[in-house]
Amino acid sequence: MTTTRKNAWVAAVALALATACGGGSNDPGGGRATAAATVKGTVQGFTGGLVVNGVAFRTSGATIRVDGGAPAVLAGEDQIRTRVDDGQVVTVRGRLDDGGTSGEADEIELHHLVEGEVESRGPGHLVVAGTNVSIDDSAAVADRNGNPLVSDDLAVGERVEVSGHADGRGGVRASSVRESADAAGTERELRAFVVAVAGTVLDLAFSPGGPVAVQVDVGGITPAPAVAVGDFVEVRTLGPAGANGVLPATSLHAEDDLRPEPQDRVEVEGIVTALDAAGFTVGSQRVEAGAGTEFRGGTPEDLVVGVALEVEGVLRDDGVLVAAEVKFRPSARVEANAAAIDAAAGTLSLLGLAIHVTPSTELRNLSSLDALPAEANVQVRGYPTGDGAGLNATRLEVLDASPSDRAFLRGVVSAKTPTSGLVILGIAIDTSAAEFRDLADAGMTASAFFDAVVTGETLVKVRWRPYPASTSVPVDEAELEN
Repeated sequence: MTTTRKNAWVAAVALALATACGGGSNDPGGGRATAAATVKGTVQGFTGGLVVNGVAFRTSGATIRVDGGAPAVLAGEDQIRTRVDDGQVVTVRGRLDDGGTSGEADEIELHHLVEGEVESRGPGHLVVAGTNVSIDDSAAVADRNGNPLVSDDLAVGERVEVSGHADGRGGVRASSVRESADAAGTERELRAFVVAVAGTVLDLAFSPGGPVAVQVDVGGITPAPAVAVGDFVEVRTLGPAGANGVLPATSLHAEDDLRPEPQDRVEVEGIVTALDAAGFTVGSQRVEAGAGTEFRGGTPEDLVVGVALEVEGVLRDDGVLVAAEVKFRPSARVEANAAAIDAAAGTLSLLGLAIHVTPSTELRNLSSLDALPAEANVQVRGYPTGDGAGLNATRLEVLDASPSDRAFLRGVVSAKTPTSGLVILGIAIDTSAAEFRDLADAGMTASAFFDAVVTGETLVKVRWRPYPASTSVPVDEAELEN
């Protein structure tokens, strides 16, 4: 944690505590913070505890619930490993130690969003229980015993449990897919928000008010469930969808999910599912950012539906998370002329980078990858693939059906050598002929530019003009972006 981040964070928490308690707080914990905290994100490991969003939680004595089952108390630190796996999305409520990198868990909750058979599959995606599940090389895939698999090992008809995030497009971007111990052909399970009710048919979405993922008919449930728009529910279905694509529901109940309390210090990881002038939504959490919000790995203009990020702040009494920090998942943007388009594989190439397209990718000015003209000028936003040689696309936009005379690349600098240039997304950038520009788009010297670049943090946009034969051609401009 940087000093700036820590100071901003401590100030925000102190203000929240003062508001909640009417003054300062005693600290009986021997130097540990006493403010309550709620952290939601993917499991990143078990070193030093259950690691979620970079926080290692001690879990002995914590109460855990998995998929709405009966709560259980963890009798020792090792027991958490038998209940959750890497990549699964969990919510942890407890207290954070001073510094915010460790804490004590009181409650832990895990919910799979979807469980059912793989109905079909394609490059970068599965269909499970009628739901589009995007899966890339960042997802943890395992058999029912926890042994690692790759997504190609998941056959049609295999029953799986999917954990992940709403993608803002009516589907799920998987962070974990695990073979289920339940027999194939048993009830499917979905956890989603009710966004419309028409008689006995419910429209369900994975984010509040979001695009419809599936429709279910609850007419066969006795007694009839009381359901309202906005409810978060678990629905079980059995049997094929009707001619109208609606799945017959066998049961439905409201989910009492673990939620933060007002004045909690909150960290939430997820995907931006909605955005307007007043703020944005990460998963189901409404967020507001202000002049004091620190943006890391991106800028406010990078806040678009589909982008993955982590928000830290304090929960206001009205349930809105006031952001102290917005941290973008490692990401990049590239504008170039499309090459090597392979719609069947869901891939194309931009500046030599392999671009992977899934159902979670927003397509702008384009009906499908099949319709993308060769050499069309496109812009892609995305996050790096595991091998660093490409991008998993979150948005693909056609700027012009004809090729452009220039190309852009924007990303976090991973290395710099003032005598030779920069490394962005694994590409060595030759800046020997570049004009350097600052955050205000004013010219600056090469030495000032490189002094301002912090590897692993600074975003830089580079431009080639004319269009380069390869990325080894010197760029004509390099600009600081944060």
